[in-house]
Amino acid sequence: MGRTISATCLPTDRAASSERKRGKDPDPTVQILSKLFGPAADNYGRSLDRLSLRQSVLSGNLANINTPGYKRREVDFAIELKQAQTGPFEGLSDAGGVITTQSGDVRIDQNSVDLEREVFELGENEIRYQTTTQMARGYFRGLKNVIREGR
Repeated sequence: MGRTISATCLPTDRAASSERKRGKDPDPTVQILSKLFGPAADNYGRSLDRLSLRQSVLSGNLANINTPGYKRREVDFAIELKQAQTGPFEGLSDAGGVITTQSGDVRIDQNSVDLEREVFELGENEIRYQTTTQMARGYFRGLKNVIREGR
């Protein structure tokens, strides 16, 4: 019942970060490419991570629909936005914006999960995930086209 899902954060400069971990200074070419293309790619990655987290939380709600006393959980994107505005790795909560809510009707067994709401939100989350994936695919196709010089 009390399983906590924690979110992972992606560094904004993956290639340079991995080079620093190995004790090397990042290659200047890697730094330039990372500055040019990294932010958008990292944003798509973080977005997909958050949507995956939301999928897990919603699935957990459905799995516990018959658990007495279970309180519905959700990912609060307002918390995520506030954390993203504070800068990388500053002020991030361990739960990654996952909160327990008291909204909605509570049944006699004190469970607050509503089947219709969870199924609707799962569908909505799936559409968002597919849309974000298509946007990322288009972004990388565009990069590929630029690298090939339009050929």
